[in-house]
Amino acid sequence: MSRMVSCAAGLLLGAAGIGTTVEVGWAQAPTSASGAVAEAVLKADIENLLRTGWPRTRTAREAAAVEYSRLRAKAPGDIRITYAYALIQLQQLKHRDAQRLLDEVVAADKDHRAAWMLKVWLSALQKQYDRVADESMQLAQLVGDKRKVDRHKDNTVDQPEPPAPNRPTSRHCWGAFMATRRLPRRPRNSMPR
Repeated sequence: MSRMVSCAAGLLLGAAGIGTTVEVGWAQAPTSASGAVAEAVLKADIENLLRTGWPRTRTAREAAAVEYSRLRAKAPGDIRITYAYALIQLQQLKHRDAQRLLDEVVAADKDHRAAWMLKVWLSALQKQYDRVADESMQLAQLVGDKRKVDRHKDNTVDQPEPPAPNRPTSRHCWGAFMATRRLPRRPRNSMPR
């Protein structure tokens, strides 16, 4: 794998909650020692699925489909498998399939923020703007609800948000941009106006 692909795969593995410190919040806690072993094996299988399907080749796409079917039979209710396969479909530029899989993930877990963000991005990519607006509102509501839960977790009083730091307005930013912009030169052979 190239350095860029391995870096992106590492980020995706982290976003999927597989083998890194980044957790999305939907990993299932094992109940016993055998559950911990089964969880570790499943994480390794999902990581293998991502590595198998990551290259944009026909053979990788077919191998990932076979591996996905095997994992779905092994753990039918685990949405991490569906989410990982949706990431593969995005990498393979199969946007409709990825959209369908992300819909399955969100139907199974309404609080899956990463899936919601991908759904919004994918809808925008497909220029489905009415769907972008609806999904963005649902994502904003989900993030707002999460902040309320986090804020009240330790039974503290709801404090007002701190004021935003002083920043230049957009008018100032535009003026700075225009001041540093180079004007295009007129071609030599053109006639003056």
